[in-house]
Amino acid sequence: MQQRVNISQRRAYRVLGQARSTQRYQAKEDSLEEKKLVSRIHELVRQYPRYGHRMIIAKLRQEGWSVSFKKGQSPVATGRPESTAKDAEKAAFGA
Repeated sequence: MQQRVNISQRRAYRVLGQARSTQRYQAKEDSLEEKKLVSRIHELVRQYPRYGHRMIIAKLRQEGWSVSFKKGQSPVATGRPESTAKDAEKAAFGA
């Protein structure tokens, strides 16, 4: 767009309502270690479906993994959806 209209990059992105850094962002690919960790989290979630993220992290640390609390809280990592039936029930009754 910038080259067709002959305006500066800064002005073009301001018109679009986008940050210039958005166009330069390069997503990092997960390392092999990261993939193994996520795989292990999924296994533990299937094995212990009633455990929350704190217990899953505790189990991982017992096994020798170095895990931050944020990794265990991620719905992608835990394999659980962000909203549950319980959340839908709360929303329905205004709780």
